[in-house]
Amino acid sequence: MSKKKNLMIQSLVKSVASVEVEVTILSELRDFIPPLGQEEFAQLEANILAEGCRESLLLWTNPEGKHILIDGHNRYRICQKHGLKFETVSKSFADLSAVKTWMIENQLGRRNLNPKQISYLRGVRYNTEKQAKGGDRKSKSQNRLLISTAQQLGEEYQVSKNTIKRDAEFAKGLDHIGESNPDLKKQILAGECKVKKSDIQFIGKQDSSTLPPLHTAEEVTKVREQISKKPKKESVKTTPKTTPKNTARKKKQQQQTQKLKQQIAEKVLQISQPTDIERIEKMLQKLKKIIP
Repeated sequence: MSKKKNLMIQSLVKSVASVEVEVTILSELRDFIPPLGQEEFAQLEANILAEGCRESLLLWTNPEGKHILIDGHNRYRICQKHGLKFETVSKSFADLSAVKTWMIENQLGRRNLNPKQISYLRGVRYNTEKQAKGGDRKSKSQNRLLISTAQQLGEEYQVSKNTIKRDAEFAKGLDHIGESNPDLKKQILAGECKVKKSDIQFIGKQDSSTLPPLHTAEEVTKVREQISKKPKKESVKTTPKTTPKNTARKKKQQQQTQKLKQQIAEKVLQISQPTDIERIEKMLQKLKKIIP
């Protein structure tokens, strides 16, 4: 590692390697990042067993004073399994949302991710920032804020704002699947289980409280088919209430219609020149407006 990079790291993080700390694992953060594939994990484990854990684990000390692991979950798991020593460094963050944003940027910049993993991470970041900026409020100012977030992330990742929003739907749908079956979520992200991305995005568009638990790939496809086949509610036409005023208006309209019909019939019998036809056409137009 270069001297310049060493100085940069020292300015950003505070080493706690010499102090015994209790590392805390938050499942929310452990499951936040797409997992390594089986081959990747096996290779990392072989490297650590051969050379030791050369890269320090990164911690965040939260407001309660707990040392939360934010980078190095796989290394920590391997070291714990084999009783190996490791070093730690800590970094300051404003809150958990800032931690998640850093984790996403860190993963997107360091690993060879597949398209679904990249889409998921971008979507999670959008959803995280949207929640931090006010959740799902529907005011005009909030809508402008959300559009701005999509545009900002789109420019950062060099994709359109619509792609970012589709990523958000994909992330939301996949997180719903993960609530019922975390392993299925991991398999989908690793490309080990074939589920249409559009099916997952469809789930992400739904109100999660109305969705059933999804334990298998077949259930993901089935729930979309079930929702798509639900008949739309037909609008019920309401009949206006009958009032004396409405009754009088209707009677007057009927009288006008009948009178105009008689006048048209008489004019038809009296046609003798083109101008008579023009008058009849005007009367027909008038009749058309009167008839409901």
